[in-house]
Amino acid sequence: MERALDGSDVTPITLNNLRAAAGLPRLSTEQVLREDDVELLNLITECRRLGISDLAMTRVLRAFGQSTHRVVETMRDLFRSEVEERMLNAGIPHAQMLDAAAAKRLELQRIGFKVLFMLQRRLLEESVFDNIVSRIQEALCESGLETGPDVDLPTVAFADLCGFTELTHELGDMKAAEQAARFEAFTQQIVSHVGGRLVKVLGDGVMVLFPEPTAGLTACLTLVDSAEEAGLLPVRVGLVTGQVVPRDGDIFGQTVNLAARITSVANPAQVVVSESAMVAVATNNPEMFSFAALEPTVLKGLPGRFCLFSAEIASSYES
Repeated sequence: MERALDGSDVTPITLNNLRAAAGLPRLSTEQVLREDDVELLNLITECRRLGISDLAMTRVLRAFGQSTHRVVETMRDLFRSEVEERMLNAGIPHAQMLDAAAAKRLELQRIGFKVLFMLQRRLLEESVFDNIVSRIQEALCESGLETGPDVDLPTVAFADLCGFTELTHELGDMKAAEQAARFEAFTQQIVSHVGGRLVKVLGDGVMVLFPEPTAGLTACLTLVDSAEEAGLLPVRVGLVTGQVVPRDGDIFGQTVNLAARITSVANPAQVVVSESAMVAVATNNPEMFSFAALEPTVLKGLPGRFCLFSAEIASSYES
């Protein structure tokens, strides 16, 4: 490693810290670097030249590493179940299976790499466009050329499966994992239809971010009402409208914390919303939803009592 670092301002400690953030093993000073290790070092040097701090690179590499680990493990699991297990179930011995599966492995890897690059390029293009539009709006407002309507606040929802622990005990880990995977896929399908984003999966639950409250509440009510038909356990949801702090693909802040706490007081097949979400939705779509006020509620870890509301599609609005 010392030879590779000659002439570089990257120290062995810095390099190993950045590698660890990405989930890569640490290197000893005497270790000969692989070709991709040298390539990573060169990319780190290039980012530094562009003014990117080591702290920022650490955050990005951590996000890249965690996401890539999940992608790689998913690709591996697909190959095991769809190729190797099928051959073994057909009576093919392990030695012959490994030999016969090698060609398919390379072909599927090639397809996987192509799909990943295509998705990354497409999603980055959309994200860059959104950022440019946001910056232009900021510039217009600062110059007094454009005030525009009030921007809809983002809306955060936590949703989880009720009875998941009992299901795990009754049917075992495999069936429970299948239920969780089905829930994730079903949620993704619903929220993407209204422009929402599944931010993270939390075992038997998910955290979702919506661009505005009406879309968020519509999607959450659809999720709750359609769960049984989709073969899922009952779903409960907590939903809050307010500012969030985006960081490395995740979101943080009081809005996020409040949404998580509200979920814990919701009943199965119920969507409970904060006062901020209720006011925002009722202002923009007064006839679309109905809200029933709950008793002022104490939420774990948060001071005071909160005005919460159970939300439904208004009976007059249902087709």
